Formats: sequence, structure tokens, C-alpha cells
Amino acid sequence: MRTIEPADAPSEEFPYWAALDKHTPEGKVALAEIAKQVNSSYRQLIWASFYCESARVNRILSSPWWDAERIWRLRRAGLLLDAAEELWLRARPLICQRLEAEAASLRKLMDAVPSSYATSAQKELT
Repeated sequence: MRTIEPADAPSEEFPYWAALDKHTPEGKVALAEIAKQVNSSYRQLIWASFYCESARVNRILSSPWWDAERIWRLRRAGLLLDAAEELWLRARPLICQRLEAEAASLRKLMDAVPSSYATSAQKELT
């Protein structure tokens, strides 16, 4: 059975704003606002966000299935891979700035979690 490896980046480098995606109220509002600013649809931006940022942060490994899924999903949203990457390059700094306060709060919360808890949770995954 394959184990999940922890990310190499220390917590101060983890992009906490990326954790505030379409699954949180703050992330939904920010993505909708930024989509309008960059002349994109919300749907296109959430998929560009996922395939260009979230998958990278989560260290998703490339595979034939993954590559086909990414191209298929982006096309369904009306984007080619290059267009999704270009959209994300324009939107990323705006989203990062928009979610700066929320990301700082999340980081503070995560820093308060005892490292022994994080270590025991990691052991349960392996």
C-alpha cells in the first residue's frame, strides 16, 4: 500500500490561501469576485485553480489518467490547458491578496495545533 508523504515545504511556505478554495464561504466569494475582475467565469476559474494550484500543492503525480482527466475537465469548462495556466497566472496574485487575512487566521489556527497531534495523525495515514 502506498503511503502519503508529507509536503517538503515548511509551514511558513505553505500557501494557506489555497486551502480556502471553492469549499469554503470565503473562498467561494473570493473566486466569484476575482472571476469577474479577470473576465472569466466562476467555473473556469475554479477548475484553473484546481489543476494549476491545488493539484501542485497536493503533489499530485502525473499519469496518463491524470493528464487526460485534466484536459477533459478543462475543455468541459471551455479552457485549453494553456488558457487555464494563463488565467491562473492572472488570477493567482489577486486571490492571494484577497484571501490574505483569512489565510493568516488559518495559519494561526494551524500553528496552534500541537506538533504531537500532527505527528500522530500522519502515522495513522501510513
